[in-house]
Amino acid sequence: MTDTDLDMTCPHCSHHMDCATCVAADMPVFPGAISLCVRCANASIVTDEMTLRAPTPLELVGLNSLPEVRLAQAMLRDISLNNNPGRNN
Repeated sequence: MTDTDLDMTCPHCSHHMDCATCVAADMPVFPGAISLCVRCANASIVTDEMTLRAPTPLELVGLNSLPEVRLAQAMLRDISLNNNPGRNN
C-alpha cells in the first residue's frame, strides 16, 4: 500500500485527514477515488484539486451497492465505537 500525504477535511464531519492509503492497489490516491473517513465512516470523493466532496445522490446509490464499501464502513464504525464507547455514530 502507498500512503499519500494530504490535507483533506471530511465534508460530513469536518475531521481533518493528513494521509490516505489506497487499499485496492499499490498506488497513490487519485482524483475520483472513494475515501472513507476514519472518524464518521462516510464516503467522499477525491476531487481534481485533491480535496474531498460529498458524493452526489447517484454516486451514493452506487457506493451503497458495493459490498466492500459497506463492509469497510461497518468496520470503521465498529472501531470508532470500541474506541469511543459513549459515542454513537
